[in-house]
Amino acid sequence: MFRITLIILIAFLLSSCEEEPFEAESMIITQLSLTKVSFQNSFGSNWDDLSNPDIFIKLTESGTTNSLKTSTFQDISSNGLPLVWELKSTFTLNDFNNNLVVSVYDEDVFSDDLISTGTFSFDPFEDYESYNLILDETCEILIDVKYK
Repeated sequence: MFRITLIILIAFLLSSCEEEPFEAESMIITQLSLTKVSFQNSFGSNWDDLSNPDIFIKLTESGTTNSLKTSTFQDISSNGLPLVWELKSTFTLNDFNNNLVVSVYDEDVFSDDLISTGTFSFDPFEDYESYNLILDETCEILIDVKYK
């Protein structure tokens, strides 16, 4: 009888030791990988007349001035994918009520061409190490993150 009572007591104690749910205060983006991108615009023309596109990414936290522009990869061809940016200056999404706007550009001398853009929301109760962001059917970015 003592043994059964002890087993029930141990089972009760183990089941009552629930962990507090994870809730992040902010999300820090540490790396971007452009895994898919269109090398032609919506008119079927190349982004640049004399070369392949020169690609950079801009991250913006909606409703704020918080943004980051990556360095530019020059003259990229399809066999150059994925493009990987290890962010020396990380980007922090400070408020999970705000969206992350991700825009991919072809850098040009006078005016940059928007290749694709997407808006994403994140849940502070999720703690994934990476997200595959699908901006549209022709553009995908993998982001690596950590949390505060």
